[in-house]
Amino acid sequence: MSQLRSPSVYQEWWQRWRRVLRLVVLVPLLAGCPNGAGTPVTGPASGQCTSGIPPVSSVTTPATTCRVNALALQMALPKAKLSPIEIDLYIQDDITCGTSGVSVLCGVDDNRPYVNQISPDPHADPSRNRIHVILDYAAGTLTFRISPSCRIHPANVGPLPVGWNGQKECFAPKQTNEGTSLSVTTDTTNPKAWVTKISSVAVQTNYPAVFGFIEPGQIHNDWTIIIDPTTGTYHLLGLGTDFPDFALISNNLVECSDQATHITGMMLGNFRPYNCNGSTTVIGQPTPTTTPKSTPTGIEDYACPASTFLALAQGKYGASVAAVGPPKCAGGYAEETFTPSPGGQQSPFFFKEISPGQWTLIEGGDAVPTTACATMPASVMTQLGGFSCPTPSATPPTTPSNSVTAGHATPQGAVYGLYRSELAGNWSVTNGACSYVQPDAQSICASSTGGTATGTFSVHSAMIQGTEALVEVTGRICAPSSPCVSNSDPASGMPSAATFSQVYSNLVTSQATIMSPAPAIQVGGQWYVNVGG
Repeated sequence: MSQLRSPSVYQEWWQRWRRVLRLVVLVPLLAGCPNGAGTPVTGPASGQCTSGIPPVSSVTTPATTCRVNALALQMALPKAKLSPIEIDLYIQDDITCGTSGVSVLCGVDDNRPYVNQISPDPHADPSRNRIHVILDYAAGTLTFRISPSCRIHPANVGPLPVGWNGQKECFAPKQTNEGTSLSVTTDTTNPKAWVTKISSVAVQTNYPAVFGFIEPGQIHNDWTIIIDPTTGTYHLLGLGTDFPDFALISNNLVECSDQATHITGMMLGNFRPYNCNGSTTVIGQPTPTTTPKSTPTGIEDYACPASTFLALAQGKYGASVAAVGPPKCAGGYAEETFTPSPGGQQSPFFFKEISPGQWTLIEGGDAVPTTACATMPASVMTQLGGFSCPTPSATPPTTPSNSVTAGHATPQGAVYGLYRSELAGNWSVTNGACSYVQPDAQSICASSTGGTATGTFSVHSAMIQGTEALVEVTGRICAPSSPCVSNSDPASGMPSAATFSQVYSNLVTSQATIMSPAPAIQVGGQWYVNVGG
């Protein structure tokens, strides 16, 4: 069962049942003993104490881990007088329990409320995270911290737990010679777009591997951060394990967030995309300390940054993507030819400058640049290489929301109907929001949702393959008992034709809550929003 990808339907239902699902997965983890595969760099590999659970009312209060230390890894960054960027990966629950024989074992989570995008920085103590990352350009360091894992026991009388006995056990995270890994590289060739790549595998628990080749607690993330050290604006993109909750914080503000508390997202190998913008405070001029890397063309045109385009292409399609020749820029747009791998078939990639020095990928890898043609002026397409756009067919490539009619004739109509009904507070399976989700989910939707959403939205184009579609949505919606979601770029998250199936599957099965693209499915000739199931 998957969580709804739109900001409302299924959210309350999912909150009721996700602990039960997590319990089933965590039973084998919590039933074992620590595997003793190694010891931390400093401090004991495990410890016992009676410190209990950290308070949810005070996230600045450190978690007590029975004198077992976190694993803190530090890497070099180029220096610039910028305020820090913080990445939090945390579990919002207090405990997660599983049974083992006649005992009950409960994993101690971070016990801190989920924070939405644009929320104030909660200033949570680093120990109230599973993984905590600080990019401190002023000090020239990146600190990557993995917390210990703890579990707590109840007091039993016979087979029944009757209360907590206060005993807690904590175990050190695995070390870099036991599966944990961290790689950080930075290219400062472009003085207005430093590119830092962070690749990590964090093995957060020392419980034994009971799922065969799957090692419990492995959290993979590949992030690329493109930052202008003269303005402090930055773009984080990449791909990572769909667990746990994510927050990107700078300037005392949560710049980007994602809710993913279902641990099966990690166990089943689900991944989530990252695409976030933010800004830090400039407190002086940058002073690069790394040796700039040379580029094939010698000197890069910083108004048309090849390194930024390569990082965006690799962030979406993988590290094997390679550039073929220099980029071309015109009117705030750019085109550069890439191959999916050395010697592969060449195809054009298109980019848009969303703010000075900050770019986003519009489309790449398609034989016919449908999305680029719908987004970019024809005169710019001509300047960038004489690209000819297809003549509009009976179904136009873009359909703005002011011409969409709610209904089931098109994917856009289903998405429009869902959001319009949410804003009206109508959840009926006859003519409300629940009537626009796929038929096998309508009864659950109707029994699990309610209230009125607030916000505005626009529906744009749809990419259709067979009976599946992805619909572009922009705006901001806040639904009852759900995190607010927003999107300003219709092309954000949209796949190429070659990657449509994978992106669609990720959206339907992942637990993250996003606004766009919205997955739709055709059932019996009618279109519905696909909320999984």
